[in-house]
Amino acid sequence: MSKYYSIRTKLIAFMLIATTLPLLASISMTFIQTKTALREQAVEENKRLIYQASTNLNNYVDNVARASLAVYNDPNFLRNLAKIPGDYRAVAEVYTTLQTIRAAVPDVFQLYLHSFAANQSTLITNPFPKREERKQAYSGSLHGKTGGDSPDIWVESAHMSHTYGFKAASPMTLKERSLPCIG
Repeated sequence: MSKYYSIRTKLIAFMLIATTLPLLASISMTFIQTKTALREQAVEENKRLIYQASTNLNNYVDNVARASLAVYNDPNFLRNLAKIPGDYRAVAEVYTTLQTIRAAVPDVFQLYLHSFAANQSTLITNPFPKREERKQAYSGSLHGKTGGDSPDIWVESAHMSHTYGFKAASPMTLKERSLPCIG
């Protein structure tokens, strides 16, 4: 008689099968259920994150729009633009309004404003505002080109920060940064 046909070998094989089959079945079912539950949980979490991201983006765009429109909420701002460069109080109020707009949105690094009425350009950066007399807006900007159907007021899309042709540049404006700028 062969040793593989003995009762002892058959009992050992039976016990191994009797313990490993239920164990393998249990492991398989647990794996499948865990995989399904994790997949559903990930989908739900991603839905919540996408909703939160869209809400954050909408709030950010609303804040930028609100900050951009702040000049219209200040009744003296447009009058002050016509008064500068002679009226230092008007210059201070314009600076204050522009710094408020720049500070309202943390990702706005600099603000550039050109007043055709006063032939003056203003650049608000952190920490130094700059002002120069110019007949035209900075020619390197999108709308600074003369001629054509250029609108009176515009907001430039996000672009690399630069000095807008100002001679005295702060160290912060010379760094390469790709942050939104309102021009």
